[in-house]
Amino acid sequence: MTTSVVSVDGVPRPDLSGSGSPIDDSRRSVVLRGLTVRALVYGSLFSILLSVADPYIDMVCSGFLCANSTPVGAVFLFAAAVFLFNLLMRGLDNLSGGHSVFGVLKLGASELVVVYIMMLVTSALPTFGFSESFFAMLSGPAHFANDADSWSEKILPYVNPNLVPFDPLPMCYVTRGIRDLEPTHIRWFYEGIPDIGGLSFLERVKIIPWGKWVRPFGFWMLFIFTLYFVLMCLVSILRKQWIERERLQYPLVQLPMAMVEEADVRSGVPALFRSKLLWIGFALPMFLTTWNQLAQFYQLVTPIPTTTRLYLFNRALGLQLELNWPVIGFTYLVKLEVALSLWFFCLVGALVGSGFTYFGKNAGSIDMWLYRPHEHPLAHHACFGAVMLLGIITLWSARRSIGDVVRKAFGRGKDVDDSNELVPHGVAFWGGLAGLAAMVLWMSSGWTTPDGVRHSGMSPLFAGLFVVAALLGLLAASRMIAEGGLVFVQFPMMVQSFAFRMIGQSTLGPANLVGLAWAGIWVGDIRVIMMPAFVNATKLADHVRLNQRRLVWLFLVAIVLAILFSSFTVLYVGYTVGGSKTKSWILGWVGRDYFNVIAAENIPTRKQTEEFQTAGEQFYPSRVWATAVGAALMLFLTVMRSRFLWWPFHPLGFPFAIMPAMQRMWLCVAIGWLLKSVILRYGGAMLFRKLKPFFFGLILGEFVTAGVWYTFYFFYVTYFHGSGNVIYN
Repeated sequence: MTTSVVSVDGVPRPDLSGSGSPIDDSRRSVVLRGLTVRALVYGSLFSILLSVADPYIDMVCSGFLCANSTPVGAVFLFAAAVFLFNLLMRGLDNLSGGHSVFGVLKLGASELVVVYIMMLVTSALPTFGFSESFFAMLSGPAHFANDADSWSEKILPYVNPNLVPFDPLPMCYVTRGIRDLEPTHIRWFYEGIPDIGGLSFLERVKIIPWGKWVRPFGFWMLFIFTLYFVLMCLVSILRKQWIERERLQYPLVQLPMAMVEEADVRSGVPALFRSKLLWIGFALPMFLTTWNQLAQFYQLVTPIPTTTRLYLFNRALGLQLELNWPVIGFTYLVKLEVALSLWFFCLVGALVGSGFTYFGKNAGSIDMWLYRPHEHPLAHHACFGAVMLLGIITLWSARRSIGDVVRKAFGRGKDVDDSNELVPHGVAFWGGLAGLAAMVLWMSSGWTTPDGVRHSGMSPLFAGLFVVAALLGLLAASRMIAEGGLVFVQFPMMVQSFAFRMIGQSTLGPANLVGLAWAGIWVGDIRVIMMPAFVNATKLADHVRLNQRRLVWLFLVAIVLAILFSSFTVLYVGYTVGGSKTKSWILGWVGRDYFNVIAAENIPTRKQTEEFQTAGEQFYPSRVWATAVGAALMLFLTVMRSRFLWWPFHPLGFPFAIMPAMQRMWLCVAIGWLLKSVILRYGGAMLFRKLKPFFFGLILGEFVTAGVWYTFYFFYVTYFHGSGNVIYN
């Protein structure tokens, strides 16, 4: 298909109708408005389905529907909507002579994008993004406290009772028998309500103690919605810079953009699905995934290994070798210098880390959930310094757009048009600043116990610094996703760990350390976060000429539905099955490790304080130097790329080079880079475009096959008491 170009409001845009003719007035009004009742209904239904299915699949079936920036569940449902439902409705409408009820049910291109945007936003919430982590954290201090870990004097006295579904006061400073003081509704959340096997669904719903969670849920919603508003303001400020001025590639949304082409024609199969190359690429992951899943049921089927580990230098370096079809597909859509830098700096980072380990360079312990021998603290601090500088550089490169926003906010930018931004520039600027202030105030707010004792929250100064650092990190991660196309992004180390290791736990004190642990709810494991969903949504809306301002309502509806239905599912499964009995890694580790590693291990007991002893490891100045070196190297890479055309490396590849996910993806990034290099070298841009459907097929084949198998496991586990399995993580 050749996509023609039409002019809308003086701006050349691709014609997605497939007709090649200018859009008539009625058609244009629908496209520019974008939001129809039909699209909102479909999007809401899919959002509810994902909100319920994702935590259920994770907790009961051992799988992940929404564990990365291009969610398996969203792509699977979107493919079903585009290829199956739309084609079926189109065919039935044609058989009925046109203008039938089936034609009314069919979705157009802009409506499909609305549905996908709502699923993207929804996918950032049910498990890692919010709900599962949220309830694990809120119940963690009461459930995981025991007589040996001294949480009764290290953690519980600094827990604001408004933020948890229990009263921490009776559990404070208890030396023996603290497990007997765990509230019943917390214990039931992890162990399940006893003797409910014969009850119906509605009877189970009635006996779950929902009321215990209402107050903390309300207090946390004030912070969460403020955070999402601030993120939306930041995305609105940067939208024009990224989409219109820098023209970032947004690799993760190129597949859905290709899928909606020709969605508005009255007959025929959309162009992408007519490509034989798409189905060839689709078949590769479909065959391999299906074969390996069948091996779980039939002994005669021998699984084909897709991962192994290569150890070097007396096992000081362990390289993960893993086959990941979607990563190869997405890398094909990324700039060559970005892809080269990603796998190159990953190997360099692993070599440097293993060198520090091999020669015994001591810089304290590694961050939680890191275990590889070459994951040395200095290497991770260096990369995190680069993350911070990437956030700053991103803001600096957008200084023209930011200047326009500031001028408009102060009433001096009459020449600045903000009619097609997420929010007006004045709202983005003043609202963003007010939101930041509200977040700091919320984090630093104190409370008074019934006996009249006043407790303080985090230090306002430290809370402000932490919020700024966290937002810089989220901005850098969003830039990585928008330009680097990584389907799975994590910080080189937790922002919380970076904060207390740079400042020192004794300087921060217990209240700040416990406050850092609570931040795990919104800036912990960032494999799924809201900001990239907003960023990708603005690109999708721009592609089909949706009015950006109306995306705010989509975001709001999707967020509300996702929080309500995913929270219901997490609590329901927890109380009926038992959180500790489920397959969820989150409920087993998150509520314990954040409070233990970030706070408890670094807070001295009363006895230690009386004896002038400290807790945790000593302060290592080498970490500060490593952070500075990483930032300096990031600045050097940025300058070299901007000054010399022959420079082969992109600075974007360095900050996230040694994150845990990158150490699993580096080989496939290298394969994708090599394939694209050869294709461009010997076939040019024409061959590159012709082969795109094949790489789209690698992505679509893996995600659709995973969705089909997760659907099977839902019925197999729920009704036949089998066991589930991870398909794609």
